[in-house]
Amino acid sequence: MLNIHNHFRRAVTTGAVRPCAAPMPDLTWDSALASALQKWPEGCVSNHDKKRGDVGENLYFTTSRKSKLFGPIQ
Repeated sequence: MLNIHNHFRRAVTTGAVRPCAAPMPDLTWDSALASALQKWPEGCVSNHDKKRGDVGENLYFTTSRKSKLFGPIQ
């Protein structure tokens, strides 16, 4: 998924997609950050982690038993 995201970032910065954006570096995976952040949902806390003020978080909630969790990503 990260490679696809970087592909589209490059398309916007090179003008392949309009409007053109300023140059952006590729995003990279940080295993240490991913591991640390995985602990947050495992604790069933439904708020943003106040200790990670410099890192964005997307929260998703539903009460539906038929939710398509990854639908918004696709």
